[in-house]
Amino acid sequence: FNNTPYPGGQGKSANSSFHVPACDWYNNGTAPRCSGFYHDQKQTPEHPGGGSSYPVDGECVEQCDCGSVNPCGEYIFDHRGGEVEGRTFRDWFINEYMISNETLLHKDPKTGQPMPIGLGWLDDVMTPKGPTEENQYYIADTGASPEDIGEQVEAYKESMLQLVEKVIPMGGFWMQLIDVYGVKIDHVKPNSTQCMNLLKGQCGVTRPRAWNNLQLYRIPNGGRGVTDQEFTDYTAEFLLTRGEYAYIGYSWCGCTNGQQMRPRAKEWDLDFGEPMNNGAACTPKTGQTGVF
Repeated sequence: FNNTPYPGGQGKSANSSFHVPACDWYNNGTAPRCSGFYHDQKQTPEHPGGGSSYPVDGECVEQCDCGSVNPCGEYIFDHRGGEVEGRTFRDWFINEYMISNETLLHKDPKTGQPMPIGLGWLDDVMTPKGPTEENQYYIADTGASPEDIGEQVEAYKESMLQLVEKVIPMGGFWMQLIDVYGVKIDHVKPNSTQCMNLLKGQCGVTRPRAWNNLQLYRIPNGGRGVTDQEFTDYTAEFLLTRGEYAYIGYSWCGCTNGQQMRPRAKEWDLDFGEPMNNGAACTPKTGQTGVF
């Protein structure tokens, strides 16, 4: 944002018409840093005392410092970004911001051997309603038309596709490539016709399509309210239907202080041996309805 060759390189004029503050907050008379680049104050370090408009997520002792021009905030990449000095935004995003000596190209400083660092938890996306985990008035505050948002969504998707095509051959991976819908029998009564039909759809197939992905069999609701019998059912489904690359457990359950441990099914500490038939897909047991 502060680099002069880039559009609006020294910051843009800010006004007070946004639903979120355009300026940071500090109470000793220091001039605020303001920016017309769209940003909100969520998950952002703040100097305490600014009220509800400045929720503190990391406390700054003095004025928060994210550079000499623009204030700290959640800014949004526009993946339509054009060409600057012969380089497109997408080229920079993939080949410098995401893949760098600080991530997948990282090396052990002592040995010089490859020591890749992951790309992080990329769980935010651009949607027709605006970016996830951002202020709900993004579209209104940026003045974006439906066509603008549509273009932003498609440009974001294209960046992610090209990032996948770059990262996978390098042996890399990130969470958005996980199929998080391994559990199919959630809210289904054990031994019910619906349960049997769900398993029939997954058993007897030569190679289920889901096996092409790493699968997460995600326990619902972070395990809250899940009974012992349901843990047994979810684990049985996992053992029956999983492919070569799969795990059962939890996805993101919020930040914790170490005291919010998720429930652990008793089955997860048992050794069930190796998959039958060299790991082939499950099959219905002949002559026994509902047994797989």
